[in-house]
Parts: sequence; C-alpha cells; structure tokens
Amino acid sequence: MAATFQKIHYNLLKQWGALRPAQEVKADAPLFVACVFKNEAPFLKEWIDFHLKRGVQKFYLSDNGSTDNFEEVLAPYVKQGLVSISKTPFTQWSIRRQAQEFNRLVQKIKSEQGSDCWVAFIDIDEYLFSVEPRGVRDVLNSFEGKEVAAVQVNWLMFGTSGLKKLDKSKPMIEQLTKRAPMEHDENTNFKPIVYLANTFQFFEGPHLPIQKGSAQFYFSDGSNFAPSRKEGKHSPLRLNHYWYRAEEDYYQEKVAKREAYGDYRKRELEEWHMNRCNEVEDLEILKDEV
Repeated sequence: MAATFQKIHYNLLKQWGALRPAQEVKADAPLFVACVFKNEAPFLKEWIDFHLKRGVQKFYLSDNGSTDNFEEVLAPYVKQGLVSISKTPFTQWSIRRQAQEFNRLVQKIKSEQGSDCWVAFIDIDEYLFSVEPRGVRDVLNSFEGKEVAAVQVNWLMFGTSGLKKLDKSKPMIEQLTKRAPMEHDENTNFKPIVYLANTFQFFEGPHLPIQKGSAQFYFSDGSNFAPSRKEGKHSPLRLNHYWYRAEEDYYQEKVAKREAYGDYRKRELEEWHMNRCNEVEDLEILKDEV
C-alpha cells in the first residue's frame, strides 16, 4: 500500500512539474553546492578549498548529527559568507529523508540567491572538476539559452590505493590515485548540477530532480541524458568519488553510514569491490590542480 501511494504521489508531482514553464539558462549563472554530511571534519577544508578554485561561490551544508569538530573547521568559511550550515531535523536517515533535506536546502538557496543559479548536489567524498582546459563554470556557461533541468555528471569510483591510513600532512587527492576501470558498472552513476529555475523538487535521493515543463537533462558534453539508459560520460566534467578513502576511514565511518541506508555488502564481495576500485592509476585531478 505504501509503495502504491508513493508512486501516485511521485506521478502527481511530475504532472505538476510538467505544467510549470521552463526557463532558458542565463549567462554566467552562479554555482553553489548543497550537501548533507556527518562526521566529515577531517575532510571539509580540502573539499571546500578545491571547489572554491573551480568556481563554487557558496556551500549550503546540512549537518546530520555530527559529533566531531566540524564547526571549528567551517568557522572561517562561515565568517567569510562562503558556507551556510543547517541542521537536519531527522534522527534516522533514508533516501526519502535525504531528498526532503535537499528540498529544504533548495528553498534556502532560492530565498537567498533566487532561482537562476546552478546547484551541485554532491557529497564530501565527491570532487567535481573539468578534464578540459575550460573550467567547470565555462562548461556550465555553454548551456546558456537552453532549457536545462540539470547537467548530470558521472563519477569514477576510487579505492584506498592500498593505504591503511591517510597522511594528514598531505592532500587526500594526492594520496588516493587508484580507481575502478571505466567499464565498472558503478561508473555510470551520476550526480546533478541542477538549474534551480527548471526543477521542482527531489522525491527520492539526490540524483534525479523533477523537472519543469520542457526542461531537459543533459550530460556535460551537451548530449541528451536519459535516466533509463545506463551510460557514463566522464568528460568534460566528472566526479572523482573517493568512496573508501583509506581503510581506516572506511571501516570507522563509511560502513556505519551505509548501514543507515540499509546498504550492506558481505565480506567477500567487499574485498572484491575494494580491489576493483584499486585497479587503475588515475592522476587526472592532479593535472587540474597545476
């Protein structure tokens, strides 16, 4: 019964979104990031600094019950107006509640920035960048004049690079340089850079918002994106997804977070997956740092 109600609810939202007119992407629309996080203090500074260099103008972060010193880490960015921190109202987590929290962040962004802006819905372990000389903002500007709901960016799954523990004196992205092969199934997964004026809301998870009117989804190369088709395009934009980080980080933090979503892999499969994500050396993101 609950599943039937959810399907009806989703279809009604899609119909409502379809009735609302889409708008053309405006020139030089600003870029923001929306993210829900928990106990990510050691990684926040590197992640924020990296994306500031790629043209992100402000981060809208929602804390889901962290017990670490994230506020201390974020304080300088909050003072500069680069970070806004909210608290999730949920004590238990699910992909439905994740969508609800993103919808809450969307309303906050709209109230502060308006709707003619890009918002990347990415996690702290995901790094967005361009593999071409033109930057992230330049790629997004190439969609000016189109009715875009979101630019969908595929990720590449990175492993531990054989590290038990990260060296805190070095950037994480310089240490974790091994990933799964391009043909790995998970590399067709994606995250959206949403054009807020042309999306209604998220319904389940952070991947596919409900679009308005005739607005369409695109890959970053300008080709059409179809949710039903498993396809990965990792240029010009891509996400490095540092799923494992080092082994210590994975077993101390990530496992518990996955279990909160009901996601659990048996030990043998986990070992295979970890090895799979360490097969290919990839330094592309470091070229972008030069």
